[in-house]
Amino acid sequence: MGKRGFDTLRFSPLKPVRLRDKRPGKIPYAVFQLRRNDLKGEWYKLVGFQSRLRWREQERIFRMIPCLGKAEFVRFGKLHLNFYINSPSLLTPSLRLRKDERIIFAGQITGAEGYCENIATGLIAGLSAIALLKGKEFSPPTPTTAIGSLCYAISNPEIKKFDPINFTFGLLPSLYLKVPKNLKKVL
Repeated sequence: MGKRGFDTLRFSPLKPVRLRDKRPGKIPYAVFQLRRNDLKGEWYKLVGFQSRLRWREQERIFRMIPCLGKAEFVRFGKLHLNFYINSPSLLTPSLRLRKDERIIFAGQITGAEGYCENIATGLIAGLSAIALLKGKEFSPPTPTTAIGSLCYAISNPEIKKFDPINFTFGLLPSLYLKVPKNLKKVL
């Protein structure tokens, strides 16, 4: 990201959204998030700092941040790859493999992005598996629901170039409601 330009980082993971400096005239330029990484509260990790930088270079840069100048670093960031299948060509909305419904997928491998989305696909896959074991039909939630719209989005065979996806309200079908005349005045 840093290769994109000088200000890229302050408008991406380091964006100081809704943060105010109590000192008059001071505006935060960037912010980083520390997340507790052990039970005792002795280890913290920097959120969103996957990097291609060598560890010594990461340490040098992190030490430039005033509160990290004397920190003890126990681990550094590294890039990781997320692998996923081409779900639209392979899966049904119940997350079963089109060619063999006994095979069911869930989580990141389906192209669902985000913690909640991965948990949701796990729920659907589990319910789908239970129905399969009982010899019953399974219908996932409708596309008018958050989970249903995600399942339909990752299994839509019309999608030719598939990228991992989070739930957004854009996945829900448009709702056209006829508003009675007497309510139009209120709205």
